[in-house]
Amino acid sequence: MKRISFEGIKGIGKSIKEIRPGNIREKIRNNKKKVTAVTAVTVAAIVGITGVRMAMPDGSEVSAATQNCTVMRQDLQKTLSVTGTIDGAGSYALSSPLTGVEVKSVNVKVGDRVRKGDVVAVLDVSGVQNSIDSTLTGISANNEKNAMDIASARRSLDDAKTSADVANKRAQDDYEQAKADYDEAVKHRNGNSGINGESGKADADAAVKKAEATVNSLITEARTAQDRLETLQKAYDDAQSDETKKETDYNDAKGKYEGYKDQVDAQEKAVRDAEYGRDDALDAQDESEDNSGYRAYHAASRTLRDAKSELKSLKTKMQNAKTAMDKAKTDYDKAKVVTKDAKAAKEQAEKKLEKIKYKQEDAESALSKAQTKQSDAKSDDDAVRSAQDNLTKASQNVSDTSRSGAKSVADGLDGIRSAELSASTSNLSAQEELRKYREQAAKGVIVALSDGVVTSLNVTEGGTYDGGTAAVIQDDSGYKVSASIGQYDIADITTGLGATISVNNSEPLELAGTVTFVSPIPGSMAASSDGGSSDNAGSSSASSTSSDYPVEVMIMDQCDQLRLGMKVKLTIILAEADGVLSVPANFIQTDEEGRDYIEVVEGVTGSEDGSAEAEQPEEGAEPENTRKIYVTRGLETDYYVEISGDGLEENMEVVVSDVTDDMGTGEDMGDIAA
Repeated sequence: MKRISFEGIKGIGKSIKEIRPGNIREKIRNNKKKVTAVTAVTVAAIVGITGVRMAMPDGSEVSAATQNCTVMRQDLQKTLSVTGTIDGAGSYALSSPLTGVEVKSVNVKVGDRVRKGDVVAVLDVSGVQNSIDSTLTGISANNEKNAMDIASARRSLDDAKTSADVANKRAQDDYEQAKADYDEAVKHRNGNSGINGESGKADADAAVKKAEATVNSLITEARTAQDRLETLQKAYDDAQSDETKKETDYNDAKGKYEGYKDQVDAQEKAVRDAEYGRDDALDAQDESEDNSGYRAYHAASRTLRDAKSELKSLKTKMQNAKTAMDKAKTDYDKAKVVTKDAKAAKEQAEKKLEKIKYKQEDAESALSKAQTKQSDAKSDDDAVRSAQDNLTKASQNVSDTSRSGAKSVADGLDGIRSAELSASTSNLSAQEELRKYREQAAKGVIVALSDGVVTSLNVTEGGTYDGGTAAVIQDDSGYKVSASIGQYDIADITTGLGATISVNNSEPLELAGTVTFVSPIPGSMAASSDGGSSDNAGSSSASSTSSDYPVEVMIMDQCDQLRLGMKVKLTIILAEADGVLSVPANFIQTDEEGRDYIEVVEGVTGSEDGSAEAEQPEEGAEPENTRKIYVTRGLETDYYVEISGDGLEENMEVVVSDVTDDMGTGEDMGDIAA
């Protein structure tokens, strides 16, 4: 067994350069990201090799028993790097559902910056506008006709109600009169026949007495009502007189107030004149050589003071006059209410007296009739029969009139309801057409959906728009990176992961970002489902395939050097662990029970740069004092693995025996060489 020479290390490096990438990728997939033999060979010169066996380029074989490293405390980061493209924060394709229409105007060109709501292009919708005007004219005419129909139906209902009320009232009055006539006829007949007394005359006498009593009672009631009316008339006259007086008081108070107001206005002018005089005197005092100016100034000041005092006094009087005027106005208003109430009471008494007089006249008439019937009761039976017939006819007329009036009112209500229903439905189709026309007219104006830059323009002024995308606007208020991830790595990508974006400009940039979108389906499926239209979905990078999944990373840093369409390197941080203990993956071994451990050398620690400080074992020999420390795996990167366990310390020297178990033999290495 011999140590590897410098020339041997150079040969290993040459072999590494000749490894085919496809074989490495296959090994990574099969071993689920464990460190492969190639990686172990690469780092062998770094961690230190006590003995290895490898096939060298010249065909010679090198064997060794152990390799060593130290436990290091460091920050680990598991990342995935892909190529991406700079896009705006959003991409909006502008279009209209109209087709085959002329483009009246185009207000932008490619590269112009627009704001949300800006008009990008206007389509000719004159034909639609003509339809709108025609439809509106028809709706207006129909509404006017409907209003006339409803008004006519309501007038018909009102006429029907009035006619029914009048007819019912007349029929009821006729019935009541017929009933009274019948009762009176029966009464007279019975009286004359001696049913209600010794003779019909006795009943007639009683009827006369009753009628006389009614007349006398009404005469007494009329006198009482007349006295009441006279009392109310006097109260009304007194209220009118008091109202007139209070109106006069109010007008006097108002005149005083207005007089004081005029005086206040005049006095305010006097104050201003006095202020001017005082100021002039003050100026003259400065220019005078004797005391005359001083005296004039003080005189003017007194005049101003007196004028202000008089103004204050007048304002007080004016305010008092206003208070008096307001009180007089209140009293006047109250007096008008009293007068109004007194007038209403008087008029009510007049009506009552008039009713009593009417009753008195009726009573006197009844008395006259009773007196006439008292002397002549020959035709009482005929009168009863005639009254009976009239009463029957009047009762039938009441029923017939009531039914006829109810039918007329019901017909009127039905007419209004019918007119209203017709009005509510007559314009439905026209209004729906109007709504469609207006929607079409509104869609003739193509506006920007957001602030941004016009990156595509597919219409020209005077041309014909046949549908499709008229323009594309990129929102460049912020930037994102659009990229695609292969199906083997997409499961590790979630929204919220951090990322770095490397831009190769004249001055290389490195910007921070966050994953904001991960497509649930491959890019090819998304393209087929949306017809390839441009929208807010993440776009695939140039290297995407049918099985790649689009992702978007929002750039968090503001940068003026970014431009739409730039190619960048996107590094997504899948996981991080700060200040953890770690070793290369191939130094972690597994016992028969499947537990992970590392083998450390007793009494030997490495330096902070990872080199061992103790003396290395002889060539081909394994360290004598080693022990196992069982560890728990944490974050695993392409090379290092985070470990933790009892007794584990930084800078411990770790050895691994029989590295061919993980790395394979020299012949295995030769299998993956080019």
